[in-house]
Formats: sequence, C-alpha cells, structure tokens
Amino acid sequence: MSTMPHKKELYRYQYNLAAHESEFAPDFIQKMANRMAVSEHKYGPVADSYATVDHVKSLQQRLDLYLETGNSEWLVDVANEAMIEYMRVGPDAFKATDSDESPGRTRIDGSIDSDPNLIHT
Repeated sequence: MSTMPHKKELYRYQYNLAAHESEFAPDFIQKMANRMAVSEHKYGPVADSYATVDHVKSLQQRLDLYLETGNSEWLVDVANEAMIEYMRVGPDAFKATDSDESPGRTRIDGSIDSDPNLIHT
C-alpha cells in the first residue's frame, strides 16, 4: 500500500502594522520566511537546533559577513538568527523598556545619542 508524501501547508499571514509604510520593509519579512522554509528543509525543525546551535554567535558571524561584503542577504540571516533566539527564549523573556534604558544610537561620527534623525553639523 502506498502512502501519500507529507504535504506541508503554506501559511498566508496578514498583519496590521502601526509603522508607516516608509518605516517597514515587507519584502524583507518575505525573504526571512523564504529562507526559514529552505532551512527547515535543509536542517529540520528550528526547535531541534536550540540545544546544539548558538544562534547569537551565528547572528554575529552573519553581521560580520555583511560588514565585510555589503551583501544585504546576510542582514536577512541576522534577522532570522535573532528571531530564532527569540523563539528559543520564549515570549516571557521579552521586557518592554523605556527610552531611558536604551543604549542610544551610534552616529556615523561615532557619537552616541537618542536625538531625532536630523543631520548633525
């Protein structure tokens, strides 16, 4: 007796985003999802990696590759590694912080601040 191969369902999500369309990149999220689908096929379920893969170090490796090459595909991988780490630790590890707890943003000149996006002269 033959059995049908396991058929994976594709999920279609729709999100109501608070961010203005200029502040969000839906194609980036699609690239993340596409790469996660390929990774599941190559490596198996992501939850099976929690005990054997250091996703924070993997994230850093990919960020370093982006800085070396400028290939933004590595940024998609960085985001996926961050998402996998988020999934590993679970939603209870998420603690919303106020801006006074933020380390600020590093400007191109190396200064750190929490100022608006204005050109500094």
